[in-house]
Amino acid sequence: MITIEQIKNIVKDIKNDTEWVGDCHSMVEYEGICGGLDRLVNHLEEVSDVSWYSVYNYHCYYDYCL
Repeated sequence: MITIEQIKNIVKDIKNDTEWVGDCHSMVEYEGICGGLDRLVNHLEEVSDVSWYSVYNYHCYYDYCL
């Protein structure tokens, strides 16, 4: 199972990759990506542990039990 800390580390790595940002158009794209990733992390932090457990069990059931 992927933890929220692992997701935060992935987001940090993605946000730190700015080599491709070279003009105002790519900067706007980069800022949009960063904003979306921040919203994703915020949403996942708001989800309770019970919901994470339910999602994990749902995937395990369909991946391994069927």
